[in-house]
Amino acid sequence: MTELEPTADDHTPTTESHTPATEITFAHASEPPTSDVTVYASLTQAFLGAQATFEVIGSSHRVAVPALSFYEMSSCAPVENATGTEIPLTTGGKRREIIHETDRLRCVTTVDRLPLAAFDEHESFDLAYRFGPDAVTTVDIDGRQFETYHTYPEHDLAVYSRTAFERVASDRRGANE
Repeated sequence: MTELEPTADDHTPTTESHTPATEITFAHASEPPTSDVTVYASLTQAFLGAQATFEVIGSSHRVAVPALSFYEMSSCAPVENATGTEIPLTTGGKRREIIHETDRLRCVTTVDRLPLAAFDEHESFDLAYRFGPDAVTTVDIDGRQFETYHTYPEHDLAVYSRTAFERVASDRRGANE
């Protein structure tokens, strides 16, 4: 588990014009999404019976499980060659549910926008990086799911996501035949 360490640098995610981000995109794909990002922290471990890489990137997080053709990227910057759902960086609003399915697995990502105070920076996480005061990204991996927090002090916001997986049969025709 990783404890959040203070950092002297302020790497608060911004858009290309260096203004604070106004939305975060959760993108899923069967091929790696293309995006020019900086990786601040990385962890590779077994997940769903395959090697998976979890990364905190300059604009949020990225997960890759190549053996299962699964890629998730959450970013405040544009994400290319992946289907994405934009979430405004505002507190409250309805819980968002994003479903991604391939011939091998199905995942459901739920996203909640909470007040910044809902994030407990004293918890331990599998992967964490502090971009600046109150600006952090964390990843916690547990069995068939992972959870993330992305905090945005400029919006008094903590974006919480939970991505849960289930394997699906590669041949769905046989169920009713």
